[in-house]
Amino acid sequence: MFGRKKEISLHVAIDKCNACGKCMMQCRRNAIGLGYEEYTICAKLMHPENCSGCGKCAKNCPQNAIEIKINKPSNTHTDSIDAMHCVSI
Repeated sequence: MFGRKKEISLHVAIDKCNACGKCMMQCRRNAIGLGYEEYTICAKLMHPENCSGCGKCAKNCPQNAIEIKINKPSNTHTDSIDAMHCVSI
């Protein structure tokens, strides 16, 4: 409602990731890539705005290094805040 998107967080266990790139090959939206984390090259969510939360990166990781969490937006009082931006006629 009102254009709110689900929040997706991706956690990569850098002690498990071997930077094989299989997660990148599975991501059709180019959301995940390889980057530096604590002086190590590993998988990272490079473009979170592109991530749909499909989980293909995590499912295809041979090291089981990727964990995805999807937090759906709640319909709490943010609806009333969004309604305040509407123009009344």
